[in-house]
Amino acid sequence: MNPPILTQKLLDHLQQARQHAEVKGREILACYSSPWDDWEPISAFSTAGQGYAHAFFWGYLRQANDSTYLFAIRRGEHCFLGATPERLVRLEGRELYTTALAGSTPRGHSPDEDLYNGNRLLDSAKDRHEHALVVNALKSSLEAHVETLQVPAMPSLHKLPHIQHLQTLVRGRVRPDVDLLTLVDALHPTPAVGGVDKEHAIAYIRDQEGLNRGWYAAPVGWLNSDGNGEFAVALRSALIQGRQAHLFAGCGIVEGSDPEHEYQETCVKLRTMISALMPEPTVDGCGEQSVEQHTEVVAGCGT
Repeated sequence: MNPPILTQKLLDHLQQARQHAEVKGREILACYSSPWDDWEPISAFSTAGQGYAHAFFWGYLRQANDSTYLFAIRRGEHCFLGATPERLVRLEGRELYTTALAGSTPRGHSPDEDLYNGNRLLDSAKDRHEHALVVNALKSSLEAHVETLQVPAMPSLHKLPHIQHLQTLVRGRVRPDVDLLTLVDALHPTPAVGGVDKEHAIAYIRDQEGLNRGWYAAPVGWLNSDGNGEFAVALRSALIQGRQAHLFAGCGIVEGSDPEHEYQETCVKLRTMISALMPEPTVDGCGEQSVEQHTEVVAGCGT
């Protein structure tokens, strides 16, 4: 189904079901002239042989996305990797840190335009409502597991190379009997990827989205023998197998969402992986794209 049409269908369902928010995922497919791990130079990120990576890919993501979590997981011939801006939860002793990230707008082409876009996002009733839904859901999910929780009254801006988000940094102190995986289980999926009225929203998304998310939007992270660790939400990601890369992005649908605007938001989010996986791309808006080096065609952003 055409992405803006599906978004309108989700909006209609929200109104009929009197729900607050749903989240639409999107996938595009890139095909390369050679298997991704045959490109030169190759940089193995794991000496244990658990994964592989293209040096340009990691170099670009490290330089351009220094405030994101880089991750890669290999299973057989599949490699799932990306650069996500969203922390799910971090635990240090009994100190908990989590992040509400919802509400987005593109970066500006000039400092003045960037400032204008950011201020407009902060003043947007629709985006502030979407963000508040996520913040309130985080608080509700954590209340049984914490002794204290500190939640700023106002969101701030989290700026990435192509996009800026509303962000609220939450911290608290967990009860003595609470561990990291209990917190992961309580928080996942967040409303930013699973919607509000979670059970109903997830069932409807699974039925209507037309996409097998697989590892997309799953918790990815680490923990140590002391019980400390950190998990992020696997956004801005791609699943690579041989000559194909499946790229993923999503958007939150709430009352007041505009289908075309939400579709363009997914295009902006897809640029993170498109820019990293495709050196020197020729980009025409959000339509079909061709890349001279290693790439034959990208079908998506409109298919």
